[in-house]
Amino acid sequence: MPTSLIKGRVVRIELRRPNDEKILLIETERHSSFDWEMPGGKVEPNETVMQAALRELWEETRLRAKLRLIRYARRAIPQNPNIFREHYMFTGLYSGGVIQLASPVAEHHWSSVTEALHQCTDWWTKHYLSSIRL
Repeated sequence: MPTSLIKGRVVRIELRRPNDEKILLIETERHSSFDWEMPGGKVEPNETVMQAALRELWEETRLRAKLRLIRYARRAIPQNPNIFREHYMFTGLYSGGVIQLASPVAEHHWSSVTEALHQCTDWWTKHYLSSIRL
């Protein structure tokens, strides 16, 4: 009987503006194209998912925020149904500060959930946004 393996953990951060509920999207370069997504990335070895979320937010935007875990999903990779990637969604409120984008992030903007759902191509981001779309 095959056993399940975890191959990678990914975090995303839904950073909201408190006054209008818009969320921060960043444009990143992947595989010679640019995609809109929420800040986030891979969890490093010996790093908790919270540490990864805080690190990724800082690395990509130079922002700090109080975050909390709001969603988890486990998804099989297409090549093998017994190997999974874990996905974690965090949320936090933007409390000010200058957004300073770090490479490979190209641009940023604030978007409604509905707009973000149409702009983002990342599976985990789309999965999460479709569950909260108003």
